[in-house]
Amino acid sequence: MATKTETKTQFPMFTSYDASAMRSIYADNVAVAMQAQRVMLDAAEATMTRQFNLVREMMDTMQSQVTSFDMNKKPEAYVADVKAVAERAQNIVKNEVDNGLKVQQQVADLVSKRMAENVEASKKFAA
Repeated sequence: MATKTETKTQFPMFTSYDASAMRSIYADNVAVAMQAQRVMLDAAEATMTRQFNLVREMMDTMQSQVTSFDMNKKPEAYVADVKAVAERAQNIVKNEVDNGLKVQQQVADLVSKRMAENVEASKKFAA
């Protein structure tokens, strides 16, 4: 019959434990998370506002085109209008992508800076 050997779990021992320092690190982490969330929410709000205004502008444009539609005008005459709308839509998409990348970079900078500070604080605990 095999004998059962007991293994004891060993936990790392800290020479000193500073609860207020740990609480401070936690509070700083929460503050950075809230700041990152605020940056993302502000960007989302700005994007939605721009899109709402764009839709409103499109509705006004469509309404004016419907009321001023000329049956005698050839379809080729509307090509310039369609081309202008397509170019504008392309510029809007490019701007939105650029804004999104800028916001992602801001959040990444915030989080990476905080992580570096956490590593430095952890080194102090380990010393």
